[in-house]
Amino acid sequence: MPHFRHRRRARASRGVLVAGFLACPALFLTQGTATAAPAAAQPWSTAYGTATTAGTWDYAATAEPDRWDVVFDGRLTNTGGECYSTWFAVIYDMSPPVYTKAGTQCGTGTAPVRHSFPSYGWTFTTNVYVTVCEGTTNRADCGPLQWISTVWT
Repeated sequence: MPHFRHRRRARASRGVLVAGFLACPALFLTQGTATAAPAAAQPWSTAYGTATTAGTWDYAATAEPDRWDVVFDGRLTNTGGECYSTWFAVIYDMSPPVYTKAGTQCGTGTAPVRHSFPSYGWTFTTNVYVTVCEGTTNRADCGPLQWISTVWT
């Protein structure tokens, strides 16, 4: 009698396992359709030294189905004599950040800031950060990373 119960339990476990494998492709197929763009452009900003950077981000449609671009537009304003740059850090899932310089202003004035990256609607989360660094070529002297948003890419 105990031997019979083990067989029944093993069959039930196999049934659950098979059902899970059959449902798995459906989860991947619907992954892209579950993401939603924000209703309006979302603000971002940060400052360091004599510079302030601010703007908005939004999704922009592309000609490809299930693909859009995530676009960051703004300005970098400097009130001092040094050079400052706006840098974006994009972290895909658990990977190391990918940094991109998006604008530089040397001396007093304002410069445009623009950065975009593609989104395909089937990957996991992407965290986006912004920082301002003194200088034009590296991130040796920067303010803290300011989290902008978790973008569903």
